Amino acid sequence: FMIVAVDNFRAINQAYGFEVADQMFATVAHRIKSSLRDGDAIGRFSGNKLGVIVQNCDERDMHTAAERFHAAVRDEVIVTEAGSVAVTASIGGVGLPRHGRTVSEAVARAQEALHFARLRGHGRFAAYAHSAERANRRRANAELSSDLVAAFNERRFVLGFQPVVDATTRGTVFREALLRMRRPNNPVSLAGDFVELAERLGLIRLVDHRVLELVFETLGATADARLSFNISADTVGDSEWLAQLSARLAAQAGLAGRLIVEITETALMHNLDEATHFVSLLHDLGCQVALDDFGAGFSSFRGLRELGVDLVKIDGGFVENLTSSRDDQVFVRTLIDLARNFGIRTVAERVQDEAAAALLAGWGVDYLQGNFTGAATLGWP
Repeated sequence: FMIVAVDNFRAINQAYGFEVADQMFATVAHRIKSSLRDGDAIGRFSGNKLGVIVQNCDERDMHTAAERFHAAVRDEVIVTEAGSVAVTASIGGVGLPRHGRTVSEAVARAQEALHFARLRGHGRFAAYAHSAERANRRRANAELSSDLVAAFNERRFVLGFQPVVDATTRGTVFREALLRMRRPNNPVSLAGDFVELAERLGLIRLVDHRVLELVFETLGATADARLSFNISADTVGDSEWLAQLSARLAAQAGLAGRLIVEITETALMHNLDEATHFVSLLHDLGCQVALDDFGAGFSSFRGLRELGVDLVKIDGGFVENLTSSRDDQVFVRTLIDLARNFGIRTVAERVQDEAAAALLAGWGVDYLQGNFTGAATLGWP
């Protein structure tokens, strides 16, 4: 069983409209059908995907069949009423019944193979192969996803706090609020252990709403607290989240000046115009905004000019080996100079030792963050 996905279907649909995209898809289907043998079957699997059953085809022959389908799709342009388009397809296949004894199992594994094909680029094929490691990871993810949902109901999300210090005086300027999840057997999971899964499950906005609630609880209980906290790319532009923030600020006057909202370059790259508008709305509410993981994306210079953030946090991947990496030294110093020229304060993340701290301070970084200047603590220190 093979799933054939037209790679540029969405782009054609957006550029030319549904009728042209569907005309192109029908042509792809007819071309693949013409390359099938007697007894094989083809049908529309979903919007941009075809399902193909190839009879008497062992797993070694799947590669040959897939190449036949690729050639049928890509070797000639497709003429539509809007003009000619070039098309490629990604294909995932699974051998049955060896790797799929039910319909749901066959479909899931063909989809998994298609995912791996797409990771290699457009116009690729991958065959499903059993992996004990992947199976174990799926079981672990299933367990974690159940626990993640339960954590909302049982209010098991808590905050840790890491100081961000002045690069010269080493005094604490503010603290970053870091999300943690208590597990049933009492260990605590870091955000990195579950945030990616929460994004895949569509739960990340609920996570961000809970973080906002916890941050305001801390600010309300601690008169001198100044906090930064991170939100996901999905929450940038979320009117419901903004309404919750606005309502809490209206109810607790004076807290806006103690808040720094961190957005990542992922959010910036996803939609610069939306992110810029979001930053403007946060400023209107009296909050400061930081660009997190600065340098990890490659939209940095344009985004920094247009976004209007108050701080940039230099990605720790460029800082943790700073004393031994000449490339990182050049890159970090360039980022600091760039931010200074735009009048934006800088935070160096993941500072490891005094030598790195001294280098950064000498280059003009404003603030330091990392285990060297203060590890994160669970609960307010």
